[in-house]
Amino acid sequence: MRRQFSDDATIPGLLLAAQGVHVVIGLVTGATVGGNVRWVGHDAAELETRKGPCWVPLDAIVTVETDRALPGADPDGRHLDGSALADVITDLVADRAEVEVSLLGGDVVRGRVTAAGPVLTLSVDGPSRLVHVATDAIVALQLRRG
Repeated sequence: MRRQFSDDATIPGLLLAAQGVHVVIGLVTGATVGGNVRWVGHDAAELETRKGPCWVPLDAIVTVETDRALPGADPDGRHLDGSALADVITDLVADRAEVEVSLLGGDVVRGRVTAAGPVLTLSVDGPSRLVHVATDAIVALQLRRG
């Protein structure tokens, strides 16, 4: 059965309605990320995936797939969490976290977060090799566990 949403349905509104629910989101790269929605911030959402937390910029999301109908309206963003992707990245720098970064164009970079700002710096293959990533090019940021 197809369900038509109202004209004011938004991706953030759909994700807010799906908090705690398993979703599969389609990214601008054609890749997908599946997990339970943990929070929706001003510019990103966090999913708990099988691999661990994954943060996705809202403007990188092109589809939201669920197994149930969701109300999708929150046109004023009144219910968005105050968090932003920059806050998450700052915490990852402090933790020197191991991450997997999916980028526009489909590239994936894995490494330890060492610095952040408009450019995210990752140490890959040890401290002698650094990769600098434009944060605007991030499509998904996956925390790597052990």
